[in-house]
Amino acid sequence: MPPASPQYEIISTPSAMPNDHTTRTTTASPPSARRSKWKRWFFGIPGILCGAVLGVLLGWVVQTTEPSAELVSWIGMPGSLFIRAIKCLVTPFVFCSLLVGMVDMLAVGKADAIGWRTGLLYLTTTVITTTEGS
Repeated sequence: MPPASPQYEIISTPSAMPNDHTTRTTTASPPSARRSKWKRWFFGIPGILCGAVLGVLLGWVVQTTEPSAELVSWIGMPGSLFIRAIKCLVTPFVFCSLLVGMVDMLAVGKADAIGWRTGLLYLTTTVITTTEGS
């Protein structure tokens, strides 16, 4: 006798609904359009390239001159904070993505075959990244 397949209820969420842009009528005011233009410029490719060029120039200036240790620490603070934020986000993100993968495998019924291997791989990589990050 084959095992019974589980029955799942399909629900509709707002993100799953079709997005019909033709029914909305909006008029953009000039300040919001101007703000959108600046946002696209700063957070788009031009802003990233300008930031990279400014970072390289600042690094070159710091190497060629003899700045004080306090100035160097102030210049390095945003980068240090960025790396710390990335370290705080990586472990929970990896855990959640593997958890969602495991739940999807359970729904399909293939968790027995790959489940233990995935769990062991997750534990191994978590131990390695935790010891490497400290």
